[in-house]
Amino acid sequence: MAKKIPEHIAFQLAQKTKEQAKKLKEAEKKIKEAEKKAKDADKKAKEADKKAKEDEQEDDSEIDLDILDELDDLDDFDDFDDFDEIEEEDLEDVEEVVEEVVEEVTEADVEIPPSEESGDDELDALLKQAKGPVFESKVERANRLAEEGDFNEALEIWKELTASDGNDPANWRGLASVLESRNDSGDLDKAKTAKDHADRLETQAVADATGRKMEDIIADLLDDGILNFSAGSDAKEQTNTEEIDDDDDDLTKLPGIGSVGQQKLNFAGIDTFEQLSERSDEEIAEILDAKKIESWSGMARMLAKEKKQ
Repeated sequence: MAKKIPEHIAFQLAQKTKEQAKKLKEAEKKIKEAEKKAKDADKKAKEADKKAKEDEQEDDSEIDLDILDELDDLDDFDDFDDFDEIEEEDLEDVEEVVEEVVEEVTEADVEIPPSEESGDDELDALLKQAKGPVFESKVERANRLAEEGDFNEALEIWKELTASDGNDPANWRGLASVLESRNDSGDLDKAKTAKDHADRLETQAVADATGRKMEDIIADLLDDGILNFSAGSDAKEQTNTEEIDDDDDDLTKLPGIGSVGQQKLNFAGIDTFEQLSERSDEEIAEILDAKKIESWSGMARMLAKEKKQ
């Protein structure tokens, strides 16, 4: 189980952060005061230079003693040295605090009892996020959680990825990998289904291979909060043509209907010529996802009559 940051360490971190923030504000104030003093000194220097030039033009070699007295203020630039020392001390303090907190958090091995845990879900989420690497992608986080043995959390991430981008076979393979690693009851069958689905996506034949829409697959995925591939052809082994019931007709005899088309019709509950003849050509075209409409219904009716003779 992942370690939790003790509450007293989090409080200590907050207190030290406030203290350093206060020091930094004081340092910023000193910077502004020093900048103001520098501007004033520069202004006085310019005034003195201007005055000296005016005195030279008047053939008066004496420089206004008041101006010279004001120039003595330039010695106050020593204050900048004091500020540099303070700023360096503040930065060193900040670095020491960061190192102390990181060391305490890293070495912490104390779990907070349920009665002492904070009820602030947002804070818990932030602390949990802080324990992971910075800029960690969802895939990286799922892989890390799986390596740490937290299969349920990893599974939730892969479920989210397959739901948001169900056309990416990598998401289904990631899902299968976690199911295989967790190996709970039924996980291996679900993993095989996910990998088979990834194979069909990679060959761009998911619709022909399953006869199902992507929305139906995703609906199964989110059905019970875990996985549910119990319905539809995804949960069934591919059947050979020799295993077809004797009462079923070979619908591939009709134009534009191949083995894949027959699977789609079977999935829709149409197994015989007679059942097919009861559907309109438009309905049949919709089931087959056919671009061209044939006279399937009429031809199926004729084949059904021939079969009865």
